[in-house]
Amino acid sequence: MRKLNLFAMLFALMTSCQTEDVNPELRKSNYLPLEVGNYWVYQHYRIESVGNEFLLEEVDSVVITKDTIIRNERYFVMEGISSSPLWNKTEIVRDSSKHLVNHLGQILFSEINFTDVLYTYYECQNELNDTLLSISYQMENPEMEVTVPAGTFEVLNYKGNLVVIKEELCPEELHNRILNRYYALNIGKILHTYYYVHSSYTFERRLVRYQLVNQDK
Repeated sequence: MRKLNLFAMLFALMTSCQTEDVNPELRKSNYLPLEVGNYWVYQHYRIESVGNEFLLEEVDSVVITKDTIIRNERYFVMEGISSSPLWNKTEIVRDSSKHLVNHLGQILFSEINFTDVLYTYYECQNELNDTLLSISYQMENPEMEVTVPAGTFEVLNYKGNLVVIKEELCPEELHNRILNRYYALNIGKILHTYYYVHSSYTFERRLVRYQLVNQDK
């Protein structure tokens, strides 16, 4: 009986060690702090091909308003607040072993995978159902600092590679481009490049200020 009790105690100790090794906090990425009440405010800029920048009036913000349980996993609801439908949208995301994923299973960021294509988006034309373009996202460590109104940060880049597939069906302004989404440790997304189909300009959302739980900026 004493041997049996000793074995039970040893098994419990081993199980405790294993549980500690897979502590979710050890697998959590802080490149997008997920806590209810966190928010980020962005200012928009237009950039010409020669490099001239113009500050736009558009400002948008992203707020984590609540959390929710989906398939026994805890997700956070991130609501965009903007006058533009492009940014006035809701995302439901969670941290999954240093990967940011949404409720559809799409990987929106990774702190550790710099090899694989994480997500590919296809734009199709409704009438012919032809694929006009694709955007493939892959992680990049640019080993540089990025300066935005909120400060200067070292970043990882969730980098999108836009490829035009049906040139004859696309506006002439649309061509192969790179879309950068820079994330800073313990801060979140600090810069996001985007384009409009009928414009040759590059646009950027740059972090102006942010609030994390118990920390104001």
